Amino acid sequence: ARHVQAERKKQGLVKSNVISLSISCDEKLRAMLEQNIHFLSERTNANNISFTDSKKGEASSRISIKNRDILFSFFVINKEHRIEKI
Repeated sequence: ARHVQAERKKQGLVKSNVISLSISCDEKLRAMLEQNIHFLSERTNANNISFTDSKKGEASSRISIKNRDILFSFFVINKEHRIEKI
């Protein structure tokens, strides 16, 4: 959640901006993230979190935790509930 928050700030988003978050990671990390999906959603202000195939996913950010890569990207959801690229 901290890395997504840092990237949100870097992109000029404010707390009230709602995002759609896409994550690519291995199956073990995915299972752990899915168990904490509500926490992750609240902390990142994401109304949608999806998981993608890491080989096919386009990521704007890459982090490594204990030598395991997590790739993620997000889009802003505007007031009309439409996705806006950052």
